[in-house]
Amino acid sequence: MGREDPQLKLRLTEGMKDRITAAARQNNRSVNAEIVARLEGSFSSSISGLPADMLLLRDALSAERAKSTVLRENFKILASQLAGPAGENSDVVVSVMTALRILGSKVPE
Repeated sequence: MGREDPQLKLRLTEGMKDRITAAARQNNRSVNAEIVARLEGSFSSSISGLPADMLLLRDALSAERAKSTVLRENFKILASQLAGPAGENSDVVVSVMTALRILGSKVPE
């Protein structure tokens, strides 16, 4: 970016200016470069109109849902493998069934 690029006069509160200056110093950038980087980030991080932090939360939630699905399926397999003659492995089966209920699966009582 050079001096021939368009310029913009901007009003900020003193506190905001201080925050930008501190961030620029921390990122080893000029104040102008810090403002431009943050503006570019806000445009490139917004997919489908969602802010970047919401996208991160959406992705994290999706990953957790996938993990719980895998966990639920593994517990079902374990429960079926442990279900043997009456009384055999009963404490483990109860624990597995409880975990399945917590994960939201419908399991027989």
